Amino acid sequence: MVYQLGEQKVDFNNILGEIKSSYPHEDISLLYERLNTDGYLCLRQLIPQSDVLNARKIFYEYLNNQEPISLRLSATLNSSGELVNFELIKSSGMETIDQVAIDILKTASPFIPFSEMMNDYLEITIIRDWNFGTPKI
Repeated sequence: MVYQLGEQKVDFNNILGEIKSSYPHEDISLLYERLNTDGYLCLRQLIPQSDVLNARKIFYEYLNNQEPISLRLSATLNSSGELVNFELIKSSGMETIDQVAIDILKTASPFIPFSEMMNDYLEITIIRDWNFGTPKI
């Protein structure tokens, strides 16, 4: 399935594999079984297509008019590449976005161990600005 998201096309078959469609009129036990087996339900025809397309249009127009959301995080890594500490230096002002950045950092750890050129260092601290949003073209 290839979807148009704004000006970008996304091939979900390559990302998620084949998505199985379900419909609200199907037997509830079949829907529960599919949810337990596949881990998701893709319910078609639950909301009129025109409403979905209009909501998507409004969502992308909103994103297009927003300034990127920024925050600053520091991450301290030991010589093995493990995350030993982090600090939110400058919040985005949105707790959810701050938490997403922290979760990304934690999930990415451990990083690669220090190279021989860095033998003199037990740990390093990296300070990075994180930007979320739609790039302006």
